[in-house]
Amino acid sequence: MHTISLWELILISVLSGLISASFLLWIAVAISVAGYRRNWNIDNFSSPIITAAGDLVTIPSLYLGGIFLLELREIVGVESSMKIACLFSLIFLAFSLLLTLKNIREHGRRRILIESFPVLLLCGILGIITGSLLEARLERLIAIPAIFVLLPPF
Repeated sequence: MHTISLWELILISVLSGLISASFLLWIAVAISVAGYRRNWNIDNFSSPIITAAGDLVTIPSLYLGGIFLLELREIVGVESSMKIACLFSLIFLAFSLLLTLKNIREHGRRRILIESFPVLLLCGILGIITGSLLEARLERLIAIPAIFVLLPPF
């Protein structure tokens, strides 16, 4: 089975995140402004709307990130696209680490990072285990296509 490199996966993830964040930013601002103008409690309706919008925007964003990678491969070739993906991925990772190190100096941000990191690490590990288990049983899952509808909520 043909696969893509880790760097290309990182590139798709970052591009998809940037695309979805650009849409979700405007949605969050619009919801906040509308709630403020109507004197509503924003906490009661903003989270469900932003979560639903995130669900609707994320999958097309991943699709667009994948299409971008395929177009990049077609334009420059597979080997060159892997090098470009590696370069961009390293730039994004370095930028993320730089911002993290810069912001960790402030006490409030440090506390958020310290409290969030174990949960994010645990969720990442569970995601890897779950993906591995699903991949190992792919033949059984393909036999029942309706089960794929249930996977995203889990």
